[in-house]
Amino acid sequence: MKLLISGLILLSVIYSVSSVVFTSSVIKHLANGTCGISTGAPLVQQLTATVTYAGGLFWADDGAKIAYIDRYVPAYGRYTPNNGRFNHMSIDGGKETIAIFPIKNATGLKFVIGLDRRLVLSVVTGTGNSLNSTIYPLITVSNKTNEKFMKGKIDANGRLWYSSSDGLLNNKANRRIVFEKCNHTELAGKPFDIVLDSSGYIWIGLLHGGAVIQYDEVTGNILWIIAIPASDIISLEFGGLDKKTMYVGTSKQYLHNTAAQPAAGSILSVSGLGYNGICDNDIVIPDKYSNL
Repeated sequence: MKLLISGLILLSVIYSVSSVVFTSSVIKHLANGTCGISTGAPLVQQLTATVTYAGGLFWADDGAKIAYIDRYVPAYGRYTPNNGRFNHMSIDGGKETIAIFPIKNATGLKFVIGLDRRLVLSVVTGTGNSLNSTIYPLITVSNKTNEKFMKGKIDANGRLWYSSSDGLLNNKANRRIVFEKCNHTELAGKPFDIVLDSSGYIWIGLLHGGAVIQYDEVTGNILWIIAIPASDIISLEFGGLDKKTMYVGTSKQYLHNTAAQPAAGSILSVSGLGYNGICDNDIVIPDKYSNL
C-alpha cells in the first residue's frame, strides 16, 4: 500500500523472521579475567529479515523498539523485540536516508531523519501494518551537491552534530575519544560505529571486519572480539529496558556474493555481555513542532 505524504511516498511492509542463533565458538574473550564480567559466552542472534543497509540504530524506551535506516533505498523502520514485528518504510523524495534520531520529550512516534542534505521530521501514526507518516521539512544542512554526509550524533544539550566522516561518539563528559586501528594489526576492516558501556569501555563495529570489539582506552587493550556473521558492521546500539542487549546493524550494500552471508543486511542482537550500555542522547527541536 502506497500513501502520498507531503510530497513523499511511504511504503510500509511488515516482515517476520525466526531468530537465527549463531554458535558461541565465534566469540573470543581476550581479557585476563578482570575485565570480562559475563558469566558465559555472549549469544549472537539474527532478529530481522535483511534489507540493503540496516544502519543508524537507536533504542526507544517509550515504545521498546529499535529504529534503523536503510540508507540507499532510501527507507527507515523499526523492530519490536517483544513481538518480532519488523516495519520497513520506503521514502520517495531523496536518494539516501543518512540517519534517524529520537526526539526529546516527544509525544507519539516522531523521528528526525537525515534525508540527503536535509533534516526532516517524521510523525508516524497507526498501528501494526497500517502505519501513516507525515514528513515536515526542518532545515537544509548544505546546498553543496557534492557534499555527502555519513551520520550524526546528539550531544548532551540536544544539539545535532552532522558529519561527513564515520565513528562519531558521545560520552558522559563529551570528551573526544580516539581509537587508532593501526595499533591493532590483528583486526580486519575499519572502525565504523562506536558506543559506550556504563563501565567506560568502548564498543566498535568494524566495516569489512565482521566483528564488534570492546576496547579499553585507558590501557589501549582490546578486551573482546565478537565475530558477527556479516562482514560489514555499520551500526551499534545498546537497548532493552536494562540496556544489556547490544543491537548490531549490518549491510549487504558492498557485497559481491550476498548468498555467502545470508545475515548481511539484518539487525542482530548480542546478549550475555554483562555490561550496561549508554544510549545516545535525544535531539531537541523547536517547540512549534511539539503539537504535530
